[in-house]
Parts: sequence; C-alpha cells; structure tokens
Amino acid sequence: MISRADVTDLITATPDPGVSILLPMHVTGTETTQNPIRFTNALRDAESELAQSGVEGDTIAELLAAARELLDDHDFWQHQSAGLAVFASEQGALVHRIPYTLEERVVVGQRFHTAPLLPLLGENESALVLTATASGAHLYRATRDSLTELDADLPGGVSEDAAENDYEAPAQASPPARPNTGSANISRAQVYGDGPPEWRETRLDDFVQKIASELERVTAAEKPPVVLLAGADIIGRLRSTGLLTADVEVNPDVLDEDALHARAWEALRPAAEQSLLELLDRYRSLAGSGDDRAASRPGAVRAAASDGRVETLIVPRSSLDEPDEGLAELVADTVSTSGSIHLVDEEAGIEHPVAILRY
Repeated sequence: MISRADVTDLITATPDPGVSILLPMHVTGTETTQNPIRFTNALRDAESELAQSGVEGDTIAELLAAARELLDDHDFWQHQSAGLAVFASEQGALVHRIPYTLEERVVVGQRFHTAPLLPLLGENESALVLTATASGAHLYRATRDSLTELDADLPGGVSEDAAENDYEAPAQASPPARPNTGSANISRAQVYGDGPPEWRETRLDDFVQKIASELERVTAAEKPPVVLLAGADIIGRLRSTGLLTADVEVNPDVLDEDALHARAWEALRPAAEQSLLELLDRYRSLAGSGDDRAASRPGAVRAAASDGRVETLIVPRSSLDEPDEGLAELVADTVSTSGSIHLVDEEAGIEHPVAILRY
C-alpha cells in the first residue's frame, strides 16, 4: 500500500519536469481491459504537454520510457485499486495504486501533482480496518469513500475440527506415543486432561497473538487509527494490546464490502469529528485573540511554512480540485518539518489554507 512516507517523498520531490498521471481504474470484470487503453491515452496527453512546454522529442521519450513499460504488464492491469497514480521523471517512474477513485488528470510541472493524495496524509482521513473471526483475519485500508484489502501476513483462522484433532491426537494415543511434556505455551493439563473447549481457547489465544504481532508490524511507522470488527471474545483479547482506536462487535463475515466500510467508518467518526472540532476551536480562539500563532493571510502562511514554523496546516478540500504549485510548495514545506495536515469541508468556513504556528 502507498504509505504516508511515499506521499511525503512525492510532495517534496522537485523533478523539473515531472509528469503526473492520475487515473480512475476498473477493478473487476471485463472493464479492466479499458485500464491500459486509458493509460495509453494519458501518455499521449503527457507527450503533448511536454512538447508544448519546450521539451525535445528524445527527452520526452526518455522521461516516459519507464511508464510506457507498464503497458506490457498484463497482470498489472488486471490487479488495480480504485485509482492509479504514476509519477515520471528523469529518475524513472513511481507507480502507486490508490485506494479511492481519482479524477483523470495529466499534469506536467516542476513538482508532481500530489494534491489528490492529501487524503492519505491528512489526519483522520484514512484508517486501517481489521476483521477477525474463527475463519480468518483480514486487513483493509479505509478512506471516507473506499475500502481496499491489504496484503498482510495474518493467520488463516481457528478451525474447530483442527482443534478437536489436535486435542485428540495426544490425549488418545498410547502413553509411549504421547509427548512427555507440553510446549512452552501448552500445559501438561491441557495435553492430558483438558477437553476441546479449553484447547480451543488456547488456539484462540495463539490466533489473536499472531494478529496482534502483524498489526504491530504494519502500524509501527505510521500509527494510523485502527478499528476492529469481530466477536466479543476476539475484541476482548485485542483491546488489551493498545493497538485499537475503536471496535465494533459484529460478525464481519455476514457484511458485504459497503456495509463493512460503513460500520467501520461510523465507529471512527465520533473521535475524528471531535478532534477536528477541537482543532478548529483552537485556531479560531488564537485568531480571535490576535495571537500571531494563527496565520490566516496566504502570504503569512507561506512565509511561516518556508521557515518551518507551521505546526498544523488546515486545507479546504476544494483546494485539491486543481493543480496549484503554491499549495504543493506549502504542503511540502509543512510535511518536511513534521507539520500535520488537516482537510476540512466547506461547512468549516475556511476558504484557503490557514495554519497554526509553532511560534
């Protein structure tokens, strides 16, 4: 999956020229055959824009060579997410599957066009959704509008039949065939005396521990919000790890993808909305008292970002619709100095980027 670090690297890159190709993708069915056709058309548009900006033909071919190689990868086009972002420069092509639909756009400029990727960077804009039942565990990346399953090393499940067999094998064997000790995690009583219910509890503990270990690995770098959809027995065990932001007691196996996304996002919504409300209240309080740490004028925000003084950049979603070199530079300066990005809807009453400054 594309990470916050990937987005940050793209935002701060200065390829000059850089080619950004953003496309919606078909994910399933025969319509996936349209994906490479759409990309071919986008490459033609990129060639045209590069030529119009004064780049020579041989240089254009070199800039787009790595991106053009994707057309020969049939498997690549059959396994897409909702959006595709390809960023080409003299160093080659960076290719990212995006978990939500992108508006089709080809942009040539001194920076990559990364504004549509800001939801991946914004606080409370994306989360991990973990589902777990006795039949297995799955991990998804969720945004406001999408849910995409990730390739994670999660256990396949807890099989009751397997649990019976694991119990019966040592319990029913003749004494010489039985193990003379339990493992580090299984007591002698469990091997010789406990019945299948206790044995299944032990297997469930092991199952949850494997989930927790993988979740800890996946979240180590970015610490995203995590919501768990599972039964009470699994929720109780995973809550104690401190890895969860929210949980929903439900059998996720009976939910389709839309219902799964809705239940997960609804669980995350209260904390996200409260966090944003507190942030906006803080900004307005600073601005209302004349505190210089509230920067509202575009020039003041740009200067503060350039100096590394932006603690929090508040960006209206409407700013993401069109290529804007000024916004790209503003965001790049903010994230490169560990500032945070928050996106707000029109109802917030913020018409252009504003900021809370460190000092």
